[in-house]
Amino acid sequence: MDNHEFEDLGKKIQDIVDNAVNSNSYHELSHTISQTVNKAIDSGSEALKNAMNSVLRKAIHIRVLITEEAEKQSSRLQENRRNCSTERLPVRISKA
Repeated sequence: MDNHEFEDLGKKIQDIVDNAVNSNSYHELSHTISQTVNKAIDSGSEALKNAMNSVLRKAIHIRVLITEEAEKQSSRLQENRRNCSTERLPVRISKA
């Protein structure tokens, strides 16, 4: 939660307390404050969950890209090895 959201939460709790004081009705005060705080926590939890899912999706995408690049490099290396093993270099033997 950022500062603005904490300020909103504080204002909501202040309004709940003010209403209870003005109406002399305290029997649901604790319950109403708990609901308000729990909603804020759930909201923050949902935002955190969404952020973590986004990071996870990006990490998986990066891993796929790295794996694809590694497979390309491996394929190129194998092709180079095949080319080197079939290529015969001319040998010159001289009598000294």
